[in-house]
Amino acid sequence: LIRDNRGGRGAGIYAEKANIKINDNNIRNNSVVQSGGGIYAEKGSPLIRRNTIERNYGSNAAGGIYLSASESRIEDNIISY
Repeated sequence: LIRDNRGGRGAGIYAEKANIKINDNNIRNNSVVQSGGGIYAEKGSPLIRRNTIERNYGSNAAGGIYLSASESRIEDNIISY
């Protein structure tokens, strides 16, 4: 369970230049002043699978998932506000 975090970017999970697996998590109630309240991934190839991503907030963009210069795979997730 990843919840109730605050930050600039990627309050739940922040990954830069990483080929990580984000599997089987509940990511909720995270908030950022920029982008990617739940997940922020830049310049990598993350696999995002079987997560529940809900009630995350990004004041600039992307409350749930923010991807930049990334070749990501997103499979079988529940994503909601």
